[in-house]
Amino acid sequence: TNVEIANAAQAALYWMNRTAVKTDEECAARLAEFWQYIAQTGGYPTMEKMALALGVERGTLIAWRNGELGVSKRRVEMLRKSVAIMSSMCQELAATGKINVVAWIFTAKNFFEMSDKQELVVSPNTPLTNVQSEEELRKKYAGAIANLSDEK
Repeated sequence: TNVEIANAAQAALYWMNRTAVKTDEECAARLAEFWQYIAQTGGYPTMEKMALALGVERGTLIAWRNGELGVSKRRVEMLRKSVAIMSSMCQELAATGKINVVAWIFTAKNFFEMSDKQELVVSPNTPLTNVQSEEELRKKYAGAIANLSDEK
């Protein structure tokens, strides 16, 4: 509805003129303000809104969370915790049908480092340097070969 669109616009514009945080203390204060605002307004937290609250672009927020761009360990931990809170909140909203599950899956994969794939590591059981000769293999499997011949 128009009211919902207006509310979403106001929630994003609230953070529009913030300058980039410089210190860890400023980052902590801005994150506290961000979460207080979300709690008071009932707004939906997004990475983009959190980035705006910190006065940076989403890419910078993600780089900071990953420990890049020379940020302190303290800031990395603050941001990771804040993103974990966001992930937990969104997951609960998706599980209770309050947000679209497809949108949640997209968000989880792109912002919360979740995936629905398995990565398998294949390693040989027998190193190539220990390859047995044909004669050794015949002796090893002689009984099995004899049993096959008997079945025919």
